[in-house]
Amino acid sequence: MDIGDLKKVGNNEKEEVTKPIIIIRNNSKSGIVGEHRALNTYTISDRYATPIIHETITQILQAELIKAMDALKCLHQNVSKDNARKLLTAIVHCGKYEYLRITFGIKIPLPTTRE
Repeated sequence: MDIGDLKKVGNNEKEEVTKPIIIIRNNSKSGIVGEHRALNTYTISDRYATPIIHETITQILQAELIKAMDALKCLHQNVSKDNARKLLTAIVHCGKYEYLRITFGIKIPLPTTRE
């Protein structure tokens, strides 16, 4: 199963850190959200939660692919670094997945990423 923003990293064996995936419904459409609130106590916040426009435009110009949802909903997705991916592991019935990209960052509250 390839979801694009998630990469399968194993089966449901014992893992140091995993989070459930929550299915959300909005206007008869569904989406998945990883539950990352437990990381908030261990994560150092950026000084500014939203990205600087210059950095955003630079990233867009270097992008190979821009998803329609990103453009229409103005979502900004950061590529997760290799050393952070083990903290972004989600577990579902068919295995373990790591987030390759995450909207804004893991410190942004869950309701913000749903809007």
